[in-house]
Amino acid sequence: MTQGLQELYRRGETVQGLASTSGVALDDIGLCTFIRREVFEVVSFQNVFLRDVMSDKRPSGFLRQKVESLNDAVQLVLLRKKDTGRLVICANTHLFWNPEFPHVKSFQAELVCGAIARFRDRHTLDDCVPTILCGDMNSVRELQPKYLPKRQQGYLYSLQPQPADAISVDNRTVGETSSGNGQSPSLSRSSSPSDPNLSAWKLPEPWAFSGVFHLLSTGKLEADHPEHPDAFGKTGLEMAQSKPFSMMTKEEKKLMRDSKKRNQRFGKASCGPLQCDLDFDNTYESALGHPVDFTTSTGIFSGAIDYIWHNSKVYPSQILELPPQSISEFGPIPNSMYPSDHICLGADFHFF
Repeated sequence: MTQGLQELYRRGETVQGLASTSGVALDDIGLCTFIRREVFEVVSFQNVFLRDVMSDKRPSGFLRQKVESLNDAVQLVLLRKKDTGRLVICANTHLFWNPEFPHVKSFQAELVCGAIARFRDRHTLDDCVPTILCGDMNSVRELQPKYLPKRQQGYLYSLQPQPADAISVDNRTVGETSSGNGQSPSLSRSSSPSDPNLSAWKLPEPWAFSGVFHLLSTGKLEADHPEHPDAFGKTGLEMAQSKPFSMMTKEEKKLMRDSKKRNQRFGKASCGPLQCDLDFDNTYESALGHPVDFTTSTGIFSGAIDYIWHNSKVYPSQILELPPQSISEFGPIPNSMYPSDHICLGADFHFF
């Protein structure tokens, strides 16, 4: 919607009427960017459905079908500050809500970054233009093993520190064992996780964060990350296929060859590492010096899933305060104090 609100009000438009004329269901997810016209001039504006910016060959299979079925989008606005003439890109997005599809959200995050980069390049701008991304990413900061497929949970569980008296070989719990050739066999925990507190698991550093958060904060998500489309739902040996061939073990190389044969037969292509070349910093973490505890709190879920990201050409001078209560003290929203099920985030930025 590019029309001013005053014009819509003058014409007596209603939300129901706009939805009816535009063919949009009222329960659809929408994006809206509000501009202070006395401060900024809108130079360019574009709405982009994420399903429309996938390449012809990447991804394929179920992931492609899933992304194509979703209405998630990114809204792109190029603004010019009237008093200085400085340009800034503001992007607003919403990623898929379902926590059981973190690999879909990781891929969507790359699509968002790619859409921003193409929007910037279309206006012959370079990476020096200030860029801000905000939205509901539907992804917490930490990786959540409980939403991964069971077989992948089992593999991640095998990476946890093992009590000396609870070692298993071939899924049989034993004390001390040895192989026939005098060498100790490969030791791992049970392939089925029994620890109910999955959030307390200690994962390797690159996997400690969710796919979306890791991609946006570091600029890259390797293909072996548990929430990467190529690794999602896979076990250790299958995830090893993302390694450089020269670094693979003999068993991993065999698995890679077999996988390539299957891919040639069934036409499945991998995504490879996901990229975000926008040099983003987490606005609230940068200002606060620590992670945000929560941005939504309902009877079902509480956590930080909304974000503001900025590149190195701007810095946050102040942010909108968050509720002082802890998650347990805060209670569910909306309520009389908070009219939405999401807490409002806001920041003032200064140009470098």
